[in-house]
Amino acid sequence: MDFLRDQVATNFCNTKLTFWELSARHDKQRLLGALYICYGITVQICYLLSLSVIARKEFRSMSCYKLMLTLGILDVICVTVSSELTGYFYYIGFEYCMLPTITYICGCWMNFFFNTCCMLCFFLVFNRFVSYWKPYLEEVLFAGYRTWLFVALALAYGLIWLIFPLPVLFNFDFGTWIYYPMIQENPPHEFKSVYQVFHNVLICGGIILFYFGLYVMHMWKMHKLKMKNDKAQMQILVQASLVCLFTFITAITWIVMLFVTPTTFILHVAHGSWQLMHGTPAFVYLFLNKTIQHKAIQNLRRYVFKMEMPSVLHKGSSVAPNSNSALQLNEKPKIHEPQESLNITI
Repeated sequence: MDFLRDQVATNFCNTKLTFWELSARHDKQRLLGALYICYGITVQICYLLSLSVIARKEFRSMSCYKLMLTLGILDVICVTVSSELTGYFYYIGFEYCMLPTITYICGCWMNFFFNTCCMLCFFLVFNRFVSYWKPYLEEVLFAGYRTWLFVALALAYGLIWLIFPLPVLFNFDFGTWIYYPMIQENPPHEFKSVYQVFHNVLICGGIILFYFGLYVMHMWKMHKLKMKNDKAQMQILVQASLVCLFTFITAITWIVMLFVTPTTFILHVAHGSWQLMHGTPAFVYLFLNKTIQHKAIQNLRRYVFKMEMPSVLHKGSSVAPNSNSALQLNEKPKIHEPQESLNITI
């Protein structure tokens, strides 16, 4: 991080009030805070179940799942701040001066996570577009280790946002993380990020362009082959669209605020879409992708089985160590998984 900006962080906060005196200046929104925290925990549970499947070698052999795995890990970490920490801030009536250093550092990392996830989402859309348009080109660009080069590029892009631009800071009155906390005791300053505007335009334009291209190619393919609309292909397009929908909405909301004076409602919408941006993929993978759903349930059953097995054996089991029953208990269960093709969602 650029530690020269510590001067800026200090200038935001010149009050001598204590932590709880500052908290008392705000009306607590405990219900909303609790909802944010519960949402964050739910997203993380769903994501961990999905990632337990996506991390398998059979999935990681495909380029899109490598990108999905990286995106999922970053989303799980980001939700800790965007949902759970924000919920705690709502619960106690938080403002920047209460924990300026921690808020400042969190804001820098939020820049990293948001922009890195946006770029990974952009690469996912590009990957699906290329795969649908020219499959051989996907092999050229994404085969083997080449996908990890795209991941490294997205992470390097995020590090630029971590180090150089001003961070977003939490504002209780407007209900989100913005570039200026608008503390009334301080003189008003304008803090606008030209780089963030450029980033949002790039992400919005790219998502629209590639998804429009995907839809056109799909319809043209159905027309050319004189086929009815392929339900499986449409499911893939719907799932892919849902994964990137709130990335688009979040970016476009901040673009709109360049031309419209941001109200509290608009900023709440922006923050809600930001939370959904990091949470929607978890729900799509777990509830709409049957392959991931099936294997995630299997993983959960195996985990529960391992947790319950010692307690069953501990309750005075009379099974002899050398008996066939004991051998069966010690053997790993053979699970015959259905021979189904992997349903690639992105």
